[in-house]
Amino acid sequence: MAGMHSILIQFGSFPPLRSYGLCMALGFLLGWLAAVRLCKRTAQNADALSGLLTWLMLAAVIGARTAYVLEHWSTEFAPNPLSVFRVDQGGLMFYGGLIAAAIVLIVYTRVYRQHLFQVTDLVLAVVPLGHALGRIGCFMHGCCYGKITDSWIGVCFPKESPAWWEQVSAVPPLLERAALKSLPVIPTQLIEAAANALLFALLFTLYLRKHEAR
Repeated sequence: MAGMHSILIQFGSFPPLRSYGLCMALGFLLGWLAAVRLCKRTAQNADALSGLLTWLMLAAVIGARTAYVLEHWSTEFAPNPLSVFRVDQGGLMFYGGLIAAAIVLIVYTRVYRQHLFQVTDLVLAVVPLGHALGRIGCFMHGCCYGKITDSWIGVCFPKESPAWWEQVSAVPPLLERAALKSLPVIPTQLIEAAANALLFALLFTLYLRKHEAR
């Protein structure tokens, strides 16, 4: 059974340290370090890139929160709209952050008159690294799982996890409420994390070969 670790640390009334937020932050940090490394290896301006990455990080967080709020407005936020700003309670969606960051990237290159495809080439080389960390955060939170399976790769999430709730709430129910764990599901989060890690290694290598040769 896969243990959920949505909240990693909780000190009294202080906001908790959530696994998805931590993985997202680590993804930004490692992606930034990888991008700076590429700049140095290919004799590009790392300082200018750092400014862009700061804007992309802010856009990604705002976009990820906005996407989550829009999808869960009626169930979580309509009764108390001010809870939209309680990011410490969790609630981020990777794809919302990706879309917002892409928009900011386009605007940034236009404002600063940089070549869109050259900048995108560099940024996209490190995005899979951040996505890999994000998917690990999804697994720890228990969301974004795959279909029910009887395969050896199937994992069970504990009671009251998203998978457990979906199976209990199905019509007809797929699981009894007394069950202590969900039915086995495909760990798509880990599969995507591994695939993104491999994609990052490939793109990082190809970028170096392309630009170091010049």
